Amino acid sequence: MKTEQALSPGMEQHQFSKHEPLIGPTLWDLSVASTDIQMVIERLSAGLSITPRQMIEIESLIGKTTNQTAADRLGKTVSAAKQIVAWLNDFIAIEMESRDERATR
Repeated sequence: MKTEQALSPGMEQHQFSKHEPLIGPTLWDLSVASTDIQMVIERLSAGLSITPRQMIEIESLIGKTTNQTAADRLGKTVSAAKQIVAWLNDFIAIEMESRDERATR
């Protein structure tokens, strides 16, 4: 029996025998990850109910009452936001390239 294995982000597939070790994520794993990311993006978009300035101001205010700085309270969030922005910029650029390619076919 053979198992499908995704080898690249381009979704190229290769058939492995049951005796070959599977290396990397399976097509199923990639599909689940893609669905998770779509849901997180949609939840984040729906949850943006305050401005970035308001978030920083409230975290600064809470920090003062708890003897923390805004950096203490937001350090991991800022780092995660930078990672997300970089990922989203790549996602948008690749999607726009794909649209352009589909439009020219």
